[in-house]
Amino acid sequence: MPTPRQAANTAVGILILGSLAYCGYAYATAEQRVRALCAEITPEMSIDSLRSVAASHGMTYPSHDSGVNYLVESRTFGRYGCRVDTENGVVKRSAFSTAD
Repeated sequence: MPTPRQAANTAVGILILGSLAYCGYAYATAEQRVRALCAEITPEMSIDSLRSVAASHGMTYPSHDSGVNYLVESRTFGRYGCRVDTENGVVKRSAFSTAD
């Protein structure tokens, strides 16, 4: 029969391994996930639609209505994202971007 200390150590070990697996999986699949999201952002999309897409996928909001916006995924600490060119509140183009 395990002692309370052994049971606690086992529980902590399982929690650590589980959190590492969760973060590792999220990071390993991030490129595919963000590429698919960038493909969803189409030209002529309004800035409000872009903001709702970004919010629903856990990405940063576009900071301004005209110019270049980088929408990055917070789960990868900003490594993967989309470069979105906007003009007068309308998307002109979107491309996958990486911070390597």
